[in-house]
Amino acid sequence: MRGATVQTGDLIFLPDDGKTFSDMISRSTAMSKDSVALNGKTAAATKTLGSRDPETSNGAPAPVRASLPTYTHVAMVERGDDGVHIMHATVKRGCIRQSLAEFIADRGADADVFRASRALRDPRSIVRRARAMLGAPYNPSFRIEQSGYYCSEFVFQAFANEHLFHLTPMTFGPDRSVLPQWVDYYRKLGLPIPNGEWGTSPNSLLAGQALRFIGALADLDRLG
Repeated sequence: MRGATVQTGDLIFLPDDGKTFSDMISRSTAMSKDSVALNGKTAAATKTLGSRDPETSNGAPAPVRASLPTYTHVAMVERGDDGVHIMHATVKRGCIRQSLAEFIADRGADADVFRASRALRDPRSIVRRARAMLGAPYNPSFRIEQSGYYCSEFVFQAFANEHLFHLTPMTFGPDRSVLPQWVDYYRKLGLPIPNGEWGTSPNSLLAGQALRFIGALADLDRLG
């Protein structure tokens, strides 16, 4: 959406990039058929949806996401005097902070930006909590008791004081099944598969009404 810009606390969601690990996440955490799209947000059909459509900060209707995407990575925005930076948990480099330009060079601009549906209580606390996790390793097990953080866990912890997100039962295949790729993955880790245990995923962060769609990353102005 031209004219919009990113803010501290915005979240960048990346879709399945077709690589094996991304595809495993996509196939395991895609929203079920009983989910619906509402102005770029997803909400379980059994939940009560607000009667009033979300609006942008200037009172205009929020942009509508035409389809229900499946995301496999999430990162958070920090905007300050030194420009726009992205903090996130990465498989190869652990928890890092990088400029938006570096992030796009690494990941591309095929991503969507979401924002909290309500005003954040303390954006500075979110940034402090995120910075405290920088340098921690990636958590490949997705088990919250293990050291390090995976991407949505990083966001969940950064936003803990905002009470926007909730832990949900993790899934590793459709209809409570487990994909064979995850069986091999956890065999190599030497850990049991945490199927049904509490955790997060990029898609689970969007499963409630906590976030609203702002626009495609490539279409936003004044990013740097």
